[in-house]
Amino acid sequence: TIEVNEKQLAQTKEYVLANAPNLKNVYLAGGEPLLMKENSELLDRLDPSCTVRINTNLSNIKGPVFKRASKFKDVHWTISVETVGAEFEYIRYGAVWDTFLENLEAVKQLDHKISFNMLWFILNPYSVFDTVDYFKALGYSENSFVIGALTSPLAFDVRNCNSNTLQDLQSHLKMRIQGANRDYFLHNSYVNMLKHLDENFDKQSNKTIQKLEEMDKRRGQNYKNVFDIDKYL
Repeated sequence: TIEVNEKQLAQTKEYVLANAPNLKNVYLAGGEPLLMKENSELLDRLDPSCTVRINTNLSNIKGPVFKRASKFKDVHWTISVETVGAEFEYIRYGAVWDTFLENLEAVKQLDHKISFNMLWFILNPYSVFDTVDYFKALGYSENSFVIGALTSPLAFDVRNCNSNTLQDLQSHLKMRIQGANRDYFLHNSYVNMLKHLDENFDKQSNKTIQKLEEMDKRRGQNYKNVFDIDKYL
């Protein structure tokens, strides 16, 4: 159990808010920063010229944090998304795909910088590529994507895929690397993903289904209705 010293917490908040007008760069992470009322107070105290970076899943933009962030000119939205549609809603449990797209469009209308922060793992070994293509078709550049391989829990690491799938993913990545602009983040992501596949790994695939079933039991879901994961293991 983590004990929170409320007095120290209040003092820290008071100190931050008191010095907020002097800040030049602010990074809001979470939890979900758009739902944290303290961020609303902070944004109210910042100088309008301050650079703001927000790491968000865009699940809800109806609160005061989004409204206040919208008034800043120099904002970089780093948006968490791994795949689309029903897969998105399973992975981002509680999120709604159509709502996400509406919220993304609202951010796009602000003319702020947008990046996509994507995890690559056992539930999106191929669909992560389709997701990149989907957003590229909406006009986002190759420099808008940063993809990182998930390494914990081990049971969800993409390297739990069977040998044939891993070989196919390697081939797929090599083609993607050749076709991507090497000066952009997407190219670097593909290179790092390929390196990830080459690293030694003790498979935990016997635990993958177990973990998914445990998660489904808590959530009242069934991964089999969304993913055809068995063919990859």
